[in-house]
Amino acid sequence: MKTSLTSQNKYKQGLKTLKTSLIALFLTLLVGAIVIEISGFSAIDTYIAIFTGSLGTEKGRVLSLSQGTPLLLTGLSFAIAFRVRIINTGVEGQLYIGAITSAIVGAYVTFLPGPLHVAAAILAGMLAGGLVGLFIGYLKIKFDSSEVIVGIMLNEILILVTTWLSTGPLKSEGSAISQTNMILDSAKLTKIVPRSQLTTAIIMLL
Repeated sequence: MKTSLTSQNKYKQGLKTLKTSLIALFLTLLVGAIVIEISGFSAIDTYIAIFTGSLGTEKGRVLSLSQGTPLLLTGLSFAIAFRVRIINTGVEGQLYIGAITSAIVGAYVTFLPGPLHVAAAILAGMLAGGLVGLFIGYLKIKFDSSEVIVGIMLNEILILVTTWLSTGPLKSEGSAISQTNMILDSAKLTKIVPRSQLTTAIIMLL
């Protein structure tokens, strides 16, 4: 009986969460449509172009999945923290510092074989992002500081640090744009679709 009630509660909670998400999506589309119309454009044509461009072709779907993977992982990290009533507004900064750390390991560590190199790059990025979250948590516990404000402030700082690293000490020699050296093949994830950026990283979301 208790198990049945628990299942029912989870089902109701799931429906409530789904309802909230659908309402949020509807309001987002509605507000977006109003802004588009006020700007003198057709909201319907705009939304059709967005959906056909991102989902209407194989290239669009692959591009949407590859570019959406970091955002989905970031959203997942926010959701996990939110389950314990922590509003982790620092996820953007954690993403940036994790990405540059993984890039450093992937581009400059040359002595690791393929599988170990991939794992090392991923773990290094996770560790860097986790340390930022740990620092935010420490400030909250030690000084009762707002994790929301600290997270937002750290986002700006870490984005600037990442930009400085990629345009300064870690910039690839001879490159006209801000980037590190290319990630070594031994540290690259397997591509799901050839000649694209869609890799097995998307599987991590599952």
